[in-house]
Amino acid sequence: MVKRHLVEYLVAVFSHSASAPLLILAAVFLKKLTLFEENKDAMLRSNLVGRLARFAPCSSPELIIAMLRLLFNLSFDAGVRDQMVRHSFIPKLVGLLKENHKFREVSLRVLYHLSVDDRCKSMFTYTEAIPIVMQLVIKFPPNRKITRELAALAGNLSLNKHNAELMCANKGLSALVARVERTRDPLLMKVVRNLSLWTFDVQQDLEDPAKEYLQRGLWSRHVTQILGFAIETESHDLLVEVLGTLGNLTRHDLLRGATWAKYIEEFSLTGYLSKLLVPGMAQHDVVLEAVVFAGVLATERDAANAIASSSLARSLEEVWRDKSDDAEITLQLLFTFQHLLAHRETHDEILYNSRVLLDVLDCLGNGNEAVVSYANACLDLVMEHDRDETGALGELGAQVRRRRFYSHNREWLEIVEQEGAGAPTMSRTNYPSPTASDEESGSPNSGVNADVGVLSGGSGEWNTGRDDGYGQWD
Repeated sequence: MVKRHLVEYLVAVFSHSASAPLLILAAVFLKKLTLFEENKDAMLRSNLVGRLARFAPCSSPELIIAMLRLLFNLSFDAGVRDQMVRHSFIPKLVGLLKENHKFREVSLRVLYHLSVDDRCKSMFTYTEAIPIVMQLVIKFPPNRKITRELAALAGNLSLNKHNAELMCANKGLSALVARVERTRDPLLMKVVRNLSLWTFDVQQDLEDPAKEYLQRGLWSRHVTQILGFAIETESHDLLVEVLGTLGNLTRHDLLRGATWAKYIEEFSLTGYLSKLLVPGMAQHDVVLEAVVFAGVLATERDAANAIASSSLARSLEEVWRDKSDDAEITLQLLFTFQHLLAHRETHDEILYNSRVLLDVLDCLGNGNEAVVSYANACLDLVMEHDRDETGALGELGAQVRRRRFYSHNREWLEIVEQEGAGAPTMSRTNYPSPTASDEESGSPNSGVNADVGVLSGGSGEWNTGRDDGYGQWD
């Protein structure tokens, strides 16, 4: 291993008014030494980054390129990136992007590494980075995909809300979508997807998006284009990004007066998504994004009707059985069925013509808290709709209450079963059901031993005002 004093000597060269050839030689030698961790740590301790700052820019293009390559090797380290930020390398590197095209490739790579850190993304907002990057993307040779380093930097920057807003300004979004239409570039489509995430988050923070959403109309002219990308593409990578973008759009992003039901009919979306969800037809990430998009469609009543009466509803069930061990897909399926159950027009179709209720009930025993929470949200809708004029629960609502009772008290019930009826640890009485009706099908005594009760605080009375099926005691 190279001894530390040699590294320190080479770093010291940048503190003196040495000639450009000597500085270039030192930069090239140091770049090779960065392959070893010990040498990189020695450079960090010797404040190499601070010494290089005075040469960005300088009069020697060859020295700038050598320095940038050295910085690129160093910038894999988080500590070096912190030093680069402290020495204002972000505006220096952005300036090099427009100074000479020879500097662009390596400058973009270093800037990409800096943009990986979330706290640095906002720093680009206060430079010329966004306009320059957008111009580099838009004016790239028309029928070619943009370079990976340019796409990576644009993608990272678009994850910051202020940067995203700047990128969409002055018809920037239209230019990006138009370029995707020409090139079918999945990396550029990822940038578009990140921008759709920004507008989605904006809407989530508003009390009344219908009135307060200032970006309304930004996506409306592009929805048809993006749906066309999904239908026509044979590229897996592009399809993932396109479906991800559609999954971030809401009804407020559509043309005024347009509905998701209209697009379902125009593009035969239920049949298209059903085909993607056939087990083994598409890869896991495509299946996930297709389920997310189906959930977005289900938020609208007419679109939900189209889903419930089509093969797509059955396909979603198949995915549930095929991917039951995947928490992320399960969550998205629960989100989708929650919206289908929320519409009274589709509620009965989903409950009585499928196994969805059984699948949702099975989620009550899931070890993932988010899955259990979404499952309970779905079951709340079942109990809300399944009531007669007097407010009494129907058969499905009673079934939900029984399963909730068992799920909520499962550990205690298992202990009771293990102990056996002959060795009670507390007095057990046949207590009335939560609704004080022994004959009601929702009694917790249905499906468990008749002498099982749950005591808490020594009360011994059911909370008759509680009707969510958990069967807790006051």
